[in-house]
Amino acid sequence: MPPNPLLGVDKIYWRYEPSGNFTVRSAYESLCQLESTATDNAWNQAWSWKGPQAARIFLWQVLHAKLKTKSELSRRHIPISLGCDRCGAPLEDIIHVLRDCYCIKRVWLRIVPARHHSSFFQSSLQDWIIANLQNKWNIPSPLSWECIFGVAVWRLWYWRNHFIVEGKLADSSTVYVDIMAKANEIHRLNNSYISQQPRRKEIYIGWLPPPWPWCKLNTDGFCRKDKRAGASGIIRDSVGHWITGFCMNIGESSVLMAELWGLYQGLRLTWEAGIKRLLVEVDNLCVTQLVSKQVVVPNEFYALVFPSPIFIGKQIRRRILWQTWLIHTPMDCTYFLARLWVFIQLLFKTCLGLLNLVLFLFSSLA
Repeated sequence: MPPNPLLGVDKIYWRYEPSGNFTVRSAYESLCQLESTATDNAWNQAWSWKGPQAARIFLWQVLHAKLKTKSELSRRHIPISLGCDRCGAPLEDIIHVLRDCYCIKRVWLRIVPARHHSSFFQSSLQDWIIANLQNKWNIPSPLSWECIFGVAVWRLWYWRNHFIVEGKLADSSTVYVDIMAKANEIHRLNNSYISQQPRRKEIYIGWLPPPWPWCKLNTDGFCRKDKRAGASGIIRDSVGHWITGFCMNIGESSVLMAELWGLYQGLRLTWEAGIKRLLVEVDNLCVTQLVSKQVVVPNEFYALVFPSPIFIGKQIRRRILWQTWLIHTPMDCTYFLARLWVFIQLLFKTCLGLLNLVLFLFSSLA
């Protein structure tokens, strides 16, 4: 394209970004030429294996060839014999510990079908791990082969360490039963209803106004490490306008006691304000269970729970038409208000101490 003065002054354009602007990320990727390789796939296979986190970390260590076998300890200049203590082989490396040892091979012969022995026992370490995690050889098994293989190498390393520490060699039947029991447990959990549910659930925290003509009370309690506790609450109407609120110091207490005190104080203020329809939101599930009698109320909370206006309102609701609903919600801004009173009290004590110090210095100089 020939230069054209109507297009303006030329400028530098970075080809690795659509915007044309230079970024460190695009420069790093262009220099390293990061592409999906067999090694990257190996790491993905290890971390995507469905099982305990400890087993996934173990598979990652195997692919990195970082297991503390005798050959690895010798490489780190630790004086130790290189031979295998179980079978007497001259070298104990990772592939020997997990597959080629005579004691280990007897276990694999019970797990792997006979027609797959040749391919199973002749691969290198990384190819052997990846092929089995992907089941490239289509090894049939009553459970998922990927699950059985991951559990097997993990437990075989455990039994090797058990022999090193205890000095007792477990027979192949014991190791086989242990592997299959663990594999059955993990396979059952992977296919259970619980494992199919999302592990994380995003909840967007925000205050929603109640329907007209209801009002909403949000309360929360707070307790520090030194047992100093506080509570707070906010009462708002159906359009979000502030009606009243409170922030109180409780003294030495527990978190649950502070939550109950906050609920009690908020309901008392609502009663005094003459609010007849009220939605109550707290972020402590134990409080909702205690007040709604879903659990047995301990003696230490009995005096706070049962004289509460929420129970008084239930008993005489037909006469005064006071309706209350108690809802459990995630933490909102009342949590920070509960902290505020404890902070103010600490600040007041600090300022009072500084003032006494200044007065003492002036009296000393006089």
